[in-house]
Formats: sequence, C-alpha cells, structure tokens
Amino acid sequence: MKLQTQIFCIVLLAALATLTAAHTHIRQVVLNGKQYEPAQCIRPYGKRYSYPVLNIDGPEMKCGYAGGEPGTTMTCPATALGSQMSLRWNSELDIKNQNVIAENHLGSCLVYMAPLASNGLGDVWFKIFEEGYNNKTKEWCNQKLRRERGYLNFTLPSNIPPGDYLVRGEIITLQSARERHSVNPKLGVQLYINCAQIRLSGEGRGESDAKKLLPPGVAFPGAYKDTDPGMLIDLKKSNPDDYQIPGPKIDTTIFGRPGGEGGGEKCPKKKRS
Repeated sequence: MKLQTQIFCIVLLAALATLTAAHTHIRQVVLNGKQYEPAQCIRPYGKRYSYPVLNIDGPEMKCGYAGGEPGTTMTCPATALGSQMSLRWNSELDIKNQNVIAENHLGSCLVYMAPLASNGLGDVWFKIFEEGYNNKTKEWCNQKLRRERGYLNFTLPSNIPPGDYLVRGEIITLQSARERHSVNPKLGVQLYINCAQIRLSGEGRGESDAKKLLPPGVAFPGAYKDTDPGMLIDLKKSNPDDYQIPGPKIDTTIFGRPGGEGGGEKCPKKKRS
C-alpha cells in the first residue's frame, strides 16, 4: 500500500510539473532596449501567476489574477512615444529556464493599452498589436514566441497623448477551444493575461483631454464572447488561415501612419541576454 501511495505521488507530481510548464505569464519588460528586472513595472501576480483565465466574463480578464489593482507596482520611467517594447513571457519565475509556453498551446498574441488613471475600468482598452497564424512562415504567434525565447516585440503608438498607461499583454491558446468552458468545464479557450505600467513622453496628440484624443476602446471583461470565432474553434478541423483574431480592429492612426501586420512596425531583431 505504501508503494502504491509513493507511485501515485510521483505520477501526481509529474502531472503537476507538466501542467505548470504549460502555463505562462509576463515576467519581464523591455523598453527601447532597456531590460528591467523580472516583475518590475508589472502588476502583481498572486499565487496563480501563470494560470490561464478560463472565465472570460470574470474580473481577471482585465489584468489577470491579482493584477486588478496597482499595489506597489512601479511605473517604468518615461520612454518616448513610438518606442520599441518587448514583453517577455515565461512559464516559471526563473527566466533562466526559458520554458516559454507548452508546444501544443497554439494561438494568438495581442497587446492593448489604457490610461493608467482609468485602472482599466470601462471602455478604455484600445488594441495596438495582434498576431495570429502567419501563412507565410506556417506558424502561430505562440510558436514564434517560443523561437524568440519568450520576447513579444512591438512598437508603441506614436500618436497618442503622453502620460502613464497600462499595457495589457494577452496570449490566447486554442488547444481546448473546441467547446466553451461554460458548457464543458474541462475544455475552453485559455487566456494568459498580465499588465505592465509605463510612462510615455513626447508630443503625441497633445496633453489635454486624453480620453477624447484616444481611439475608441473596449472593456475587459466584455470585449470577447465565448462564441466568437477566435474563441471557439477546433484546431483539428479548421484551416489556420481562416482564424479570426478576436477583439476590435487596430486604429492605425495611433501610429501616425497605416500600420503593418500586427498594427504597427515590428521591432528589429537585436541581441538579447
């Protein structure tokens, strides 16, 4: 009986280790090449730091588990509008392990912004980046993320008011999205969400009445439905070229020009530690 208990514990621990490796979270912020310490400028994680959000109508849709309030989070010092930014994803707190996300967790990557003063409440979130399936490279954003060692690279808007902002990184994985979680609790789309706090400087659209000068936004929760094509999909039966990334379209005027794939210019590749 004792041997059976030991075997059960070993199997359970192995399963938990596999489950943990399947999860991910934003561990590090990079602004214009400056790499901040792990967890700096990022809203609190809590104990469920790498767990997926399953209830798309829950408060954790805003900034993940325990990320709803700023707590002691520092705001990254001023960087210029239009700067390059990277959000580094990892499944573990120790980024040296570089376990970014499970190989079978296919899906899309998205980035939203909102004024920090709003605390992310209401229709304040505007999309600045999205990437799903690339039919040229034949890979999902999550696969690219693994290849890039967890770095999700994008360009910040150049044509919005300067000030303090929340940057909401989101990964949507579709390996279990063939059924809605509300119908089958064992399945459903999985979302990994965290928020960073940054300060943008420069001219932009001007400093007065920031809400009026920002593009129309959406609310989290509220922007997605579990019946949206990008949230309810059977990867084994669908053509990845037909995948529709959920959420609003990117207002390319925030970049001061028509945006390329993903909404703005992609960051050039650079040497990273």
